[in-house]
Amino acid sequence: MIPGRSLRDGSESVHEAQLALQRKECETYAYASSYAMYAVHLCKRMHHQLLTLMPKIRSTVQSRLGATKDHCHQSSDNFTAKARHEASAL
Repeated sequence: MIPGRSLRDGSESVHEAQLALQRKECETYAYASSYAMYAVHLCKRMHHQLLTLMPKIRSTVQSRLGATKDHCHQSSDNFTAKARHEASAL
């Protein structure tokens, strides 16, 4: 288990048990080196976590872009109003 990480419904313990069993099966039946199997499993797990995080990342980026877009419109409106005011003063 990763220190300092809370367990949700014991999924981390189950994951560790599955990895230990996979390593033992690989060593017993010589499918592939346990390190290679472990690396493949970790890659799949990281890919799954990335897919899980993508909607959150996308919404954060969109909200930040929206805030920037609103700020740009405000700046543009302020500039236009200032230019009109200066033109009318002439």
